[in-house]
Amino acid sequence: MKIWILILGALLLQFSASGQALSFYAEDLTFRLSPGLFEVDGYYYFRNTTDKPARQTLLYPFPDEAAYGTIGSISIRQGSDSISFKRTLRGILFTVTAAARQEVTCKIGYSQQLIFDSACYIITTTQRWKQPFEWATYQLRMPDSLKLKMVSIIPDSTGHAAGEDIYFWRRFDFMPDRDFMFYY
Repeated sequence: MKIWILILGALLLQFSASGQALSFYAEDLTFRLSPGLFEVDGYYYFRNTTDKPARQTLLYPFPDEAAYGTIGSISIRQGSDSISFKRTLRGILFTVTAAARQEVTCKIGYSQQLIFDSACYIITTTQRWKQPFEWATYQLRMPDSLKLKMVSIIPDSTGHAAGEDIYFWRRFDFMPDRDFMFYY
């Protein structure tokens, strides 16, 4: 019961339209997909829109482990500092701090041992912030021996380097209407 109260409190802090000090305005992520493994690593950009210091607890969601596989290593940094987090059934809770009118960047990474030939990155929770990303960039890197059969969001371009196929997405004023789904 205590964990559900914590989750509800975090969701209320994160998704409250009024009085929300931080805005989540951009992200720059790299996905790596190999047989049985999906890795996410990237930068998440937040802005304190008030004249006071802000401290906000956020929920970072993970795909359903029963459907996609176990989440492995997790790391969160704000600048050079490691940020502690608490695992929940749906993801992790962590706290971002920002001085008045300051922009801060969090570097978050995790791995997921895949149980099928598919991976998911949850991006639709952006809608709960009630504002689109100002910009977002994504790249998927995978060995060229592995073939991407389907992706839910069509890439803007593709490339090849050092034995990897690379898929690129760049969006502006982006409000995702579906999660990233990768099938190989």
